[in-house]
Amino acid sequence: MREGDWLRVDTNFLQQAYSDYSEKEVLSYFDGRPPAWGDILSGSIPQRGVSKVLAADLMEYSPKSPVGRLRLIHGASGEGKTTVAMQCAADIARSAPNSLVLWRSPNAPLDASLVQSLPTGKHYILFSDDAEEIAHDLFQIVNRVKRPDISYVAISRSIDWGNAQGDAYPWATHIGYKKFYLRGLDEADAQIVVAAWSQHGEKGLGRLADWEDDVLRVAELLRAIREEAAEEDGALLGGMIRVRYGDYFTDRVRDLIRSLAARRTPSGHTLSSAFLYIAAAHSVRLHLTPSILAEMFGVSNSQIMSEIVVPLRDEAAVTMAGGGVMSRHRLIAESCLTVAEQVNVNLAETYAKLVQSAIRAGRHHFIRDYEKYPNLCRFFEKSRLDIAIATARAAVAEEGDSLRYIHNLTHVLRKADQADEAGYISESASKRLLSMRDRTLSNRERVFYSEWASIEGTLGNPGMSVWLSSISLADLAGNTSPGSHHIEIALAAVGGTMASMYQRNPMEKLAMGVRAAETLGHLLDLSETAKSYFSRQRRLADEWGVPKLGLNDCKLALEEGIAAAWAVRERELPQLIAMPKLSFRGMYKDLGFS
Repeated sequence: MREGDWLRVDTNFLQQAYSDYSEKEVLSYFDGRPPAWGDILSGSIPQRGVSKVLAADLMEYSPKSPVGRLRLIHGASGEGKTTVAMQCAADIARSAPNSLVLWRSPNAPLDASLVQSLPTGKHYILFSDDAEEIAHDLFQIVNRVKRPDISYVAISRSIDWGNAQGDAYPWATHIGYKKFYLRGLDEADAQIVVAAWSQHGEKGLGRLADWEDDVLRVAELLRAIREEAAEEDGALLGGMIRVRYGDYFTDRVRDLIRSLAARRTPSGHTLSSAFLYIAAAHSVRLHLTPSILAEMFGVSNSQIMSEIVVPLRDEAAVTMAGGGVMSRHRLIAESCLTVAEQVNVNLAETYAKLVQSAIRAGRHHFIRDYEKYPNLCRFFEKSRLDIAIATARAAVAEEGDSLRYIHNLTHVLRKADQADEAGYISESASKRLLSMRDRTLSNRERVFYSEWASIEGTLGNPGMSVWLSSISLADLAGNTSPGSHHIEIALAAVGGTMASMYQRNPMEKLAMGVRAAETLGHLLDLSETAKSYFSRQRRLADEWGVPKLGLNDCKLALEEGIAAAWAVRERELPQLIAMPKLSFRGMYKDLGFS
């Protein structure tokens, strides 16, 4: 194996890595800083039972076995996976002289020829953190290299292992395979953790110092971990934060941000600004890559790592997993955003900058879950319309030829009672629809017209609303048929708007159109919301004395009702398809007509 790609963990290495750690370094580990070999060897870090079990399991080596072994340590970020693996590796290095422990360096490759070239006579145990990076190569190796003297320990966040399709490989058919899932602590581990904290008094125990003895402290720690287990982030780190800091944790994060604000990178940026973007992305589950941060700050990926990620990681503020940068824990991200708003940071601008940078970086780099960025407005539309609008504007500013992003913007503007601007944007976009790169994808043109119809209805233009909803249902060049889901939405809008028009101007064709819409709508397997809309239209048509219609008669009545609404449209838009030129063959086919 290439020198530098793999670290040899033996007694010589352990002696060199050992140092008397200061209390400050130990406490920073308790606060969530990723472990270093010095932490593991200092004697101040409690060793969990699973580490000892894993070490004993790996040391039970028999050269007569037909294949080697693979052990997967997985769980959420902040569950202590790397600590457990490093403690296990150190135990084996101390206790099994016939074993040779190798630890993969970050981003180092795993090559079959290099593995095969390992000389016989020893039991090799290859540890790989961030193992999702080499999951495919590892499977190819265990499939081809049948050596019982080589064992593998893969360490990965569960979500990253899943994204790498790690569980899709039939490991057990080629190698002895076991999984160790870490989530929280059992009581025995909680006892040794609290005992380790107690060695540092109030600084170690934090808020737990208020409890009378370690029995009560252990119970409180286990309670907090159980509560955190309902969240996606690490239950262990989350529980530790809660019990050691409680309501004062935001104050601690505030102090951290103040110290970071005073530290500038060589390229002139403050660490606090970078931390804010990382926390903002983490809080909404965005996969934030170094390439996005590099685009944001105008530096290289290597500068992002050396100037931002490494210093923030040393402060126990951030970590990396799956190629992404994130806060060490969700609670840290949430507290960071709380502090930011307390000092009047505009989070709408923060998220808009994230969207802008992700789109620009995405033109040159692969970004996992990329579409979450330009569509981030959908996440915020029910909670923070200011952020929803800012992020939607950012997406349109970067990708003005995307009909999906334009629709997102008009949608959230309408939700924010800014229908005038939403209507103006829709009308402007309609003049260049044919140049939209995604016009024919996933019904996007139909969805665009349907949203515009809602906007016109909000503006008090029912004739325009019916026209636009009808276009969304019509046969559009390059588009597939509307499909039952879209028909349900748009046909309910057509019938409902014609009903409101009839109540103000009782034209018989409008009433017949309402009857036709509800009759055709009831042919679908409707959602509960759509059922209520069409049921209301049926009641109104019954009250008005509108006769029941056969299915073929519904086609004529619907189109005549749409034509009647179009005839009283509030304005002319020559770029739109006129009602006499609309056809609905695709819709009728989706409704079951021959």
